[in-house]
This record gives sequence, C-alpha cells and structure tokens, in this order.
Amino acid sequence: MHPSVASSPTEEVLAAWRLEHAEVRPITSGHINRTFEVWSPDRGFILQRLNPIFAPEIHLDIEAITRRLEAAGLLTPRLVPAQGRLWIVDREGAVWRLFTLVAGETLLAADSPGRCRTAGRLLGRFHGALWDCDHVFRHSRPGVHDTRRHLRKLEEALAAHTSHRRFFI
Repeated sequence: MHPSVASSPTEEVLAAWRLEHAEVRPITSGHINRTFEVWSPDRGFILQRLNPIFAPEIHLDIEAITRRLEAAGLLTPRLVPAQGRLWIVDREGAVWRLFTLVAGETLLAADSPGRCRTAGRLLGRFHGALWDCDHVFRHSRPGVHDTRRHLRKLEEALAAHTSHRRFFI
C-alpha cells in the first residue's frame, strides 16, 4: 500500500454515498487499491480509494463491462453512483468508488483441482459474455503487460546493483 493512502475513508467520502453511520473495515489482501468493507444497516458494499496509476475514466469502462456481464446473466459487482457520478474525488484529490458487495469467499491461492475447474468454467463464461463486445475503452495503461520490457528493466536493475547486500544470483 502506498504510504500516502489514508488509513480509512473520511466523513466526506462516506457522506458522498450517505454512509456516514456505516461500519467500515479495511480489507488487507489487495495490493493496488486501498479497499474497505462497508456495512450499512441493510447491506454491504466495497469502497476503494483508487491507486493514482488509474485515471478516473476507468469507471466508464467498468460500468460498460459490468453492465454487459450482468445482461449475460453473470453475477458481478456494480458501481454505485454518488452525486450522479460513478466516482468521487475527495479534497486531497484521491478518487473513490463504491461497489455492490457480492457475497462469497476471496481466495488468494488455488486450494484444489475442483476449485480450479470451477474457476476455469467461470472464466470461460466471462470471456463468452464479452466475446463480441465492441466497447471502446476510455482508460488504458500502455505497456503494463509488456513482459519483455519488464524483464529487461529487471536485468538492468540487477546489473546496476551487484554490490547491494541482498544481491544474489
């Protein structure tokens, strides 16, 4: 987690979704966005402070894709608008979003062949639902999946730091 990320959402952020009196608990298993489980008296949500590597326009893409998945009969978290927008920007300039909560279990590693088969079937349904999707994405991060570039940078870093106390090959 980035050190500048607030430890919990402010009253301003919660008020944007009228959740001032909700119970808020941090979720610590993620690595990119600061994530919270939020419980109002009648339902749960997932609240996230977006990592600055993402532009707010990513929410337009999320909305289009989750709408399509839902129309295809897949259960998916959906963005919950605040003040007529899919995201808010707080006084510090941080971008926040709220999702509906999909009940279930979060696994951080595969725990059985059966679970892997089930995950594979779900992934197939996901791709099937989006197969002919013609959405033009508003947000992209060019090079994020450029494995060769990442390996080259790693090799350069290793070559430049052979005297580091943790260097080993």
